[in-house]
Amino acid sequence: MNRVLKFSMLLLLSLGTLEAVENHQVGFKLGLTSIDNEDGWNFENGSLFVDFKFDTPTLVKPRIDLGYIGIDEDDNGGVGSLLQLAVNGIYDIDLSSYNTSLTPYLLGGLGYEHVVDETPVFESHPFAQVGFGAKYPLTDRVTFVSEFKALQMFGSSDEDNEFAFMLGIDVPLFVEVVRAPIENETSYIPEVVIPQTAQVVEYQEPMAVDSDRDGIADHLDKCPHTPVGSATDINGCTIINAIVIPEEVNYVEDTEIKPVVKPVVASPVKNRIFVKTKRQDLKIGFESDSTLIKEGSKASVKRFANYLKNNPNLNVTIEGYTDNSGQRAKNLILSTKRAQAVRTLLIIYGANASKIKAVGKGDLNPIADNDTEHGREKNRRIEAVLH
Repeated sequence: MNRVLKFSMLLLLSLGTLEAVENHQVGFKLGLTSIDNEDGWNFENGSLFVDFKFDTPTLVKPRIDLGYIGIDEDDNGGVGSLLQLAVNGIYDIDLSSYNTSLTPYLLGGLGYEHVVDETPVFESHPFAQVGFGAKYPLTDRVTFVSEFKALQMFGSSDEDNEFAFMLGIDVPLFVEVVRAPIENETSYIPEVVIPQTAQVVEYQEPMAVDSDRDGIADHLDKCPHTPVGSATDINGCTIINAIVIPEEVNYVEDTEIKPVVKPVVASPVKNRIFVKTKRQDLKIGFESDSTLIKEGSKASVKRFANYLKNNPNLNVTIEGYTDNSGQRAKNLILSTKRAQAVRTLLIIYGANASKIKAVGKGDLNPIADNDTEHGREKNRRIEAVLH
């Protein structure tokens, strides 16, 4: 028993070195264990396991297992039960590109098995274990889990081994905590992607003066006092007989991605369009068929929130897109919820809520071929439109 206590203390000390991160999980599993395997597997010993998985930034996540295995005292010389403590590494196999919510995983680790009321032929020993399992989300917070693992004992004269099969659920261990922004963090300026047929009015520093509000600063405007709202050319002068699209109209087509217009001015000069918006793919990933933002994407959202805070005059529309798989109505709902999730996280990170809108576009405006997996992956995206 002293060895179990020493092992437990070492385990707790090692946990103290883990960085505090979000989305830790606790699992509860019931199953059967096969202890006597000389004549084949005999899954007849009831088992109860509790495990703690820590969501570290590493590819392989640490997990601690605590287990109880019932023993029939009459069949095993008075042995009461088995208690197990193990430290494992868990590797999740990402199948999101196959449009499935199922997540297989592999595990491997070391542990110690304490035999209650042990006998000379049934003793406590350390062990190594390997296994595999699969997870499937039932709700946003509850995940169904099935798992199989094999144990090999060390120091046992007859080299005992065990096998276990379990079913259970995983739930969050802690409520997600969002940390305050780091002061003096470098501002994130997103890359601007503009169609070749469009010209963009050069972005001016906040201190630049634009008296007639035509998007051209006075020191660059050859006609700085044109009536507010009138159509102007590249020099800032009034265009005669121009067609002006109202500011509230969104210039978006189903077949080709276009910037949102605010406003768009058509001039007599062929192919000359002036756009006062900037569009950027935020490269945000989500869990498969879910609105949960992946941990690796939250840093990008945080940098973009800092950019908005450093540019308080900007407004932004968060647009969610999907590929064309499945029902169009379902895709529209999913894209809307994902855009709203990004807006919510931006606000949590300190961005001004009144400056942010969220809309879902479903499978509209594909930027790649939906007939290929690579194309569908590119079409599943979140874009920010600055205006």
